[in-house]
Amino acid sequence: MTTEIAYVDSGDEQVAYIVARFGPEGSWSVQDQRVATRDNGNAVERTRLRTQLGEVEIEFREASRQEISLTALVEERNRAGELDDLMQAAAAFAQENPPHHPGSIARFPVPVEHFGVAVGVPLPILAVDNLGRRGLYAPPRIVVMSWETGDAIGVREFPGFDPDDWPPRRIGEWPTPGATRLVPDQLDATIRRFSACWSRLIDAWFQQRASLDDVVRADAAEVTRLRQVLDPADMVEVYRRVNPRFATWLANIAESPGEMSR
Repeated sequence: MTTEIAYVDSGDEQVAYIVARFGPEGSWSVQDQRVATRDNGNAVERTRLRTQLGEVEIEFREASRQEISLTALVEERNRAGELDDLMQAAAAFAQENPPHHPGSIARFPVPVEHFGVAVGVPLPILAVDNLGRRGLYAPPRIVVMSWETGDAIGVREFPGFDPDDWPPRRIGEWPTPGATRLVPDQLDATIRRFSACWSRLIDAWFQQRASLDDVVRADAAEVTRLRQVLDPADMVEVYRRVNPRFATWLANIAESPGEMSR
């Protein structure tokens, strides 16, 4: 039986990983759960599940650099909640600082250049075209937020936006076909798992972590896979326009071989 390896920061992310991967509770069951010790002395939790795909074992490892402590409580970080709060704050700041475009929604933040430790939150537009197709349209604006404090720094036009070329180009269906195939609990878990991995990657970028770090590499592969479910394909280009260097860095890491199972 293959053992999957998953890096998590919290119990909530652990559950999100399982539900996103195997479906809502009730479609899988825990057969065994135990703490084990790796060759390097670090503690891990191994969980054996019975799923619709058969039996699978998952080895959950601590995503942060600190070792798991079996004798002291380790404060869990709710990365998905932090990212959601930041995106909501960006959307609110955009509304308070016109011109604001009706239908604007905040998508996932990307590190920005020349603003210190800050991220840009793109604001694509959700609208219906003349043919009655509901879709997501390229963002006219981007909100710059402090990654350290979550405070808004400012609003600016999205790179390459031309106000004389209206409406912006359509970048895909919304919600995405991949998202509509998931039941609500599984979609929520997928968003939480993606958000946690994405948050760690932004941390790694600002910390200038090595590209061969196991956690960074695993997170890059995970977000690349989950982004295909949560975002239209053309959103990849939107994120690239916010920061081409970050997009290249992420793509290179995601394509590098890593320890994903054993």
